[in-house]
Amino acid sequence: LQSVLVSVGKALGNFTLGTISALPTFMLIVIFTMVCSYFFTKKLIINPNFIYNYFPTSTRQENRVKDIFDEGKNMILRYGFSYMLIIMIPGAISFTGYLILGVPHALVLAIIAAFLDLLPVLGVSATYLPLAIYFYAQGSVQIPIGLGIMYIIVVIGRNIWEPRILSSTMNINPVFTIMALFIGLKLAGFIGVLYLITLVVGFKILQTVHVLPTFNSTPNKKQIRKEKSNKKST
Repeated sequence: LQSVLVSVGKALGNFTLGTISALPTFMLIVIFTMVCSYFFTKKLIINPNFIYNYFPTSTRQENRVKDIFDEGKNMILRYGFSYMLIIMIPGAISFTGYLILGVPHALVLAIIAAFLDLLPVLGVSATYLPLAIYFYAQGSVQIPIGLGIMYIIVVIGRNIWEPRILSSTMNINPVFTIMALFIGLKLAGFIGVLYLITLVVGFKILQTVHVLPTFNSTPNKKQIRKEKSNKKST
C-alpha cells in the first residue's frame, strides 16, 4: 500500500508541475481570446452586418456568405448541444454508480466527473482514481472495484456514444466523425480532436450551402438545367 501511495504521489506531483508550467501559456491564450471576443462582440452589437463588408458585394455572393454564417451559427449551437449530451451520460453513470456503492456527495462528484470527462487522457479517471485510492486506504475493496468497473463502462461507452451523438445532431456521417476523433487524438490529443472536428464541421457547412459538392448523389437533368440557367443569369 505504501509503495502504491508513493507512486501515485510522484505521478500527481509530476502532473502538478506540468500543469503549473503550462499555466502561463494557457492564461495568455485565455486573455487573448477574451480580448478578441470583446472587440468582436462590441463591433457585432453596433453593426451586426459589418462582417459582410469584407466579402464580395454581388447579391448572389453576399447571400451565400450569409448562408455560410447562418449555417455556422446553427452548427455551433448543435455542437454545444452535442457535448452537453456527451458529458451528461458519464455524469448519469457516475451518479448511479456512486449511489449503488454508497459514495457520499454522489451528485457533486458526478457533476465533477462529467466535466472532467472532457479532459484529454485523464477524463473521469481524475475523479475515480483519487476516490479509489482513498477508499482502499480506508480498508474498502468493493468501492475501488466498483469504480474500476464504472471507468471501463465510461471509456468503452464514450467511443460508442460520442461519434453517434455528434453524427446525429450535426448530420455528419459517423465514419468521418470517428476518423476525426481517432486521428485527432493520435496526432495531437484533445487539440487534434478539436481541430479535425472543426475541419469536418466547416466542410459540412460549405456542403450545406452548396459551395462544395456533396458527393452522395449525381445531379439529374432538372438540376443540370437549373444550374445552366443560373449561370446564364449571372
